[in-house]
Order: sequence, then structure tokens, then C-alpha cells
Amino acid sequence: MAGAYAATTIGRNPGHRHPKLENHMFERKPPSRAVQQANKAFKSAQPEPTDYEKTQKAVLDNRERLKAERLARDAVANKDGNGSR
Repeated sequence: MAGAYAATTIGRNPGHRHPKLENHMFERKPPSRAVQQANKAFKSAQPEPTDYEKTQKAVLDNRERLKAERLARDAVANKDGNGSR
């Protein structure tokens, strides 16, 4: 039965377990203080927006500007007594 333990043994020694299958490999170690500080220092603040995001922002800003202008015109029209358009 030498082939029955092929996944967990190295060579033909059935008593030697493969190191990648040990449980300690799956334990998560927290990063050291130095690694945390380095990650914090080199982390970029914001990624560069894509062309699509820039266009979306411009469209939304323009819509808000036009809405504000329309509301201002409506307020002036209502103040003058022209209740409708």
C-alpha cells in the first residue's frame, strides 16, 4: 500500500508528513508593528479616478448646477405672481 499515502508522504517513507499539509501553515499571523507602519506609510491616499468616473462626476455636477438655476428661476417667477410657467 505504498501508493495509498502518496498525498501525505514524501517518497516511500509513510511516517514523514508533507510540510504543506501541516496545520501551522493555515494559521494567520498578524503583521508586526514595523510591517504595519510601512504599509501605512506607503499606502496611496486615493487611486486616480478613471475617465468614466471623471465624466460621471462632470455630468452630476452639471445636473446639480442646472437644477439650482431652475429652482432659482421658479422661485423668482413664483415671487412675481406667475404661479405657473
